[in-house]
Amino acid sequence: MSRFIWVVFFVLWLPLFGAVWMSFTPGELARPPLLAWSVGWHVRFLSDPVWLNALATSVGVGVGAVAVAVATGVPAALARPKRLDRIIMLPLAIPPIVLGIGLLPTMHVLGIARTPLALIFAHGLLGMPLVYLSTRAALRAVPPELIDAARGLGASSRQAFVRVTLPLIAPGVMGGALLAFVLSFNEFFIAQFLGGPEIETLPRRVWPALRYSVSPVVASASVWALFVTFVGLFAFVRLAHKPFLIREHTTSSSADDANRPVS
Repeated sequence: MSRFIWVVFFVLWLPLFGAVWMSFTPGELARPPLLAWSVGWHVRFLSDPVWLNALATSVGVGVGAVAVAVATGVPAALARPKRLDRIIMLPLAIPPIVLGIGLLPTMHVLGIARTPLALIFAHGLLGMPLVYLSTRAALRAVPPELIDAARGLGASSRQAFVRVTLPLIAPGVMGGALLAFVLSFNEFFIAQFLGGPEIETLPRRVWPALRYSVSPVVASASVWALFVTFVGLFAFVRLAHKPFLIREHTTSSSADDANRPVS
């Protein structure tokens, strides 16, 4: 079974490795380099104002989407609405094409259709469930005895939240924010419907380049998109364990205190 899983992973990752390989070709066609390697296409990607503008647009929309996702997902997780879990998760369950078509009339009514603000709100809606799930998992890892200790020392509910709960759930919030950014950075369908011809994100720029040309600069753009994605996912994995390590450390410390002889 483990060999089969590795074979499946290899098949799924093979196109990604192929894109990385072809981005270092010295020729004009997107084909794997066999005898010579070159970083010229990466230099061209980083010096082309059209590609850089698409990259900057994706980063800007992603940062704005993170702000919207955190502003809505964290309060929802703090409220812990058990009956509304399915409603909160709907943006991830609805296909992006359907979500983009459904949001288009709303954005026209608000007067922000085909603007970066429309993409920010739409991608924020898409990333909100990720922030909600990550924050809720972090809240479950917060030891209740720490909150009780803070209240016992005279802290109000607000002070206990700001000084105890918030620092402990911060890694979970940041992890969800990173996932929301990665999702927004690589999203294509909603950007296609709501962005219009004026707002060109990196995935939207890659799509016509793939349709009408076979330039290695497209492979270079894909490599940089993969780089941003992997950095975000790696940071999420690093942050995701911190709330649970806090609980484990607190539990072990409590056990040590209980086993310590009283002098």
